[in-house]
Amino acid sequence: MALLALMALAAGVAYAAVSAYWALGGRELLDTVGGTLARIGRSGGSAAVVGLWVVVAVKAVAAALVSGLGRAGRRHLVLTRRPPRPGRPRPR
Repeated sequence: MALLALMALAAGVAYAAVSAYWALGGRELLDTVGGTLARIGRSGGSAAVVGLWVVVAVKAVAAALVSGLGRAGRRHLVLTRRPPRPGRPRPR
C-alpha cells in the first residue's frame, strides 16, 4: 500500500508542477488543456495566474492527502456504511 501511495504522491506533485510552470509563464504543453483555457493561459492575465496558483494549491493538497491516506491504512477511509453485526447496535 505504501508504494501505491508514493506513486500517487509523485503523480500529484508532477501535475502540480506543470500547473506551477504555467503560472510562472511557461507556454509548453499549454495546447493540451483545450482551446479556451489555452487562450486564457497565453494571455497571461492576472486572473489566469491567480487561478493557476489556486489549481497548484489544490493539486498539492490532494497529493498530500493521498499520501497520508496511504500511510494511515484503509480503516480510516470509509466509503459505505456496513450493516451492524448481529447483536450490536448501529453506530451513529
